Amino acid sequence: IYKTNADGFRADKEFVQQGPVVLVGDSFTFGTGVAYEHTFGALLENRLGTAPVYNFAMPGFGIDQMWMALQYQAFRFAPKLVVVAFVDEDFTRSLTAYRKYEGFNKPSYVLDRGTLRLQTREDQPPALAKYIRRNLALANAISLNMEQLGHHLPLGSWWTINAEILQQIALDAREQGVPVLFVRLPSIGQREFATLSSHMDSMGAHFLDLGDRTRDDAGQEIFIPGDGHINEQGHRLVADAIFNWIDANQRELIAE
Repeated sequence: IYKTNADGFRADKEFVQQGPVVLVGDSFTFGTGVAYEHTFGALLENRLGTAPVYNFAMPGFGIDQMWMALQYQAFRFAPKLVVVAFVDEDFTRSLTAYRKYEGFNKPSYVLDRGTLRLQTREDQPPALAKYIRRNLALANAISLNMEQLGHHLPLGSWWTINAEILQQIALDAREQGVPVLFVRLPSIGQREFATLSSHMDSMGAHFLDLGDRTRDDAGQEIFIPGDGHINEQGHRLVADAIFNWIDANQRELIAE
């Protein structure tokens, strides 16, 4: 059972207080499959004791929608810290204007001479090209190969659009005067993501790559069997990592 506040976000309170820690993300951050009190956002709030943690994550969100959640929802609360938590699949969602499994449209962006702008009808390929892209195995294989390439080389729209969105999140947070922590969450089937690490370094961003936890010490024990989302142990792992970062970098958020 999932409960929301009046704004439609998963929470045990209304979002009214200024100066919270805010989370944006997808179903992993939302806490699909675990009780609210066991989500890493709730665990983090209990450990901090000085500021509420407002969770603006939504199942199915891409990197682009996380950016929008910050722009249109989270920044109005003058947060003390922004945590952007994602899995690799969220990069693919940024390229999709229509979610066929969920049956709804969503905004998406294109890079126009190096600048992000919202996609319009004129940016859509012709009907035949869209049919080929959706139905031919070759087109799907090319898309998959570009995603795999994007993990290692800064090439292709799968990488370039998302890299620019991450850059804009960092710039927006800087304008708001709030630190931002990017967190790559553990997920099943993760691979090395060299371009992401390099990009975070080039931005001078605060970045926690918890993907190694998937392959190393935690293994399959942090995932819900037959589902793929992180379980209670996985949420504790994420909460511990974020809390330790705060303890080292923003200790004023922790109650003595």
